[in-house]
Amino acid sequence: MACALMRVWARGPSGILTALTPAVLSRRICSSVFAASQPFGGSTSTVVTNSPLTRRFAQFERSSIGVGVNPGAINLEEEIKRFEYKVEAGAEYAITQPVFDVAQLREFLKLIEHVRIPVIAGIWPLVSYRNAEFLHNEVPGVRVTASIMERMRRASDAGKEAARDEGLQIARESLLEVRDLIQGVQVSAPFNNVRYALEVFEALPEFGAARNAEATRAAG
Repeated sequence: MACALMRVWARGPSGILTALTPAVLSRRICSSVFAASQPFGGSTSTVVTNSPLTRRFAQFERSSIGVGVNPGAINLEEEIKRFEYKVEAGAEYAITQPVFDVAQLREFLKLIEHVRIPVIAGIWPLVSYRNAEFLHNEVPGVRVTASIMERMRRASDAGKEAARDEGLQIARESLLEVRDLIQGVQVSAPFNNVRYALEVFEALPEFGAARNAEATRAAG
């Protein structure tokens, strides 16, 4: 079984969000370490993995190492100790589990301020109430708030399309809430639907401006 890191958006020197190239990673890889072919926060880069690929990739001068971090860990003290070790070992940025509880993320960021590196927040566009239940109950470290669960329950009662639209709206709201707290986001693509993941970014004024500029160039 594979999982997909469909898009990573990082705030570059100009303040504009930059897309990192999509990469499909094995489940073993997705649970741990990532590396990017160019320094985080810079231009487009390819996401690669831990183990022999990362070691092989280390030969390139411009590489950076990312790690996973779990703001919703059951043993938060142990999670912070592990994060401190990762930073000491050379981690340059961290990717979180999907964030549905922004208050939880905000509190966690305060706790790691002494070892702060750029943090990329995971954003997961929900597609149904069942999807929300699964993430909340079965995925360690993911907490879907009661208010979001209720929104997805009502939307799912109204039909599949309504649930998808509500999940997309929640993801957009989450993106706007976390953007000033972190340095980038990773938006997952449920069922490998990249177009659905990209729709989340419609909430960002700069994303719309970039798409309009691209359309103008294409037309001209």
